[in-house]
Amino acid sequence: MSEPIDCRNMCCPMPLLTLKLSLKKAQKGEQIEVLLRDKSSLKDIPAWLKLKAYPHKISQLSETDYLLLVTNCY
Repeated sequence: MSEPIDCRNMCCPMPLLTLKLSLKKAQKGEQIEVLLRDKSSLKDIPAWLKLKAYPHKISQLSETDYLLLVTNCY
C-alpha cells in the first residue's frame, strides 16, 4: 500500500474522480487509502463504491477528517 491520497482540501466531485483514477491504475487486491473531509464526498463515494461492489471501510480520524480504505476487486 502506498501513501494515502490526500483529498481533504478537495470538494465534490474531485475526491471521487481522483479515487476512480487510482482504482484504474491499481492492481487487483490492492488497497487504496483516501483522506477525506468534504461532507458530500463522505456520502457520494461510499454510495458509488457500494453500487460498484468495491469493499471499503471508513474510519473517523478527527472531528473533520476521515480515512477511506478501498480494496480494488477488479
